[in-house]
Amino acid sequence: MNSGVMVYDRTMTSALSPDKICACAPLLFARAPNQTMMYYLLAAGGVPQHELPKAFNTMPAGKLPTAQRRELEDVDGHIDPGVFIYHLSAFYTHRARLLSQITDVFLKEWRELDPGSVR
Repeated sequence: MNSGVMVYDRTMTSALSPDKICACAPLLFARAPNQTMMYYLLAAGGVPQHELPKAFNTMPAGKLPTAQRRELEDVDGHIDPGVFIYHLSAFYTHRARLLSQITDVFLKEWRELDPGSVR
C-alpha cells in the first residue's frame, strides 16, 4: 500500500462496501488517510494481509547521506539486485528523472528474461 501497489480481489468486497467506508470517514483526516483507511477496512473486514520483505520497498541510493540522496540525478550504481519496488517520494528533487531511469532498468531486465514479452 505504501508503494502505491494494491491488488483488490473478491475477498475485499464486504470490507470495501460504501457503508463501511462512510462509517470510518473520520480516518480521512489521518496523516496518511488512504493507508490508514485501507488498513482499518481490511483488518475490520478480516481480509488477510501479507507483509512483503523490506527488499520490496527501498529507496534508491539509500546508503548515501540524506543531502546527496535528495539531489540524486542518476540511479546508475544505486539499483540493488533483488529489489523490485523503489520508494520515490517528493523527497527526491529529480524524482521524475529517477522514476524514468528506474523504469528503463526494470524494463531492460524484463526484456532480457523474456525478449518476446515486451515490444
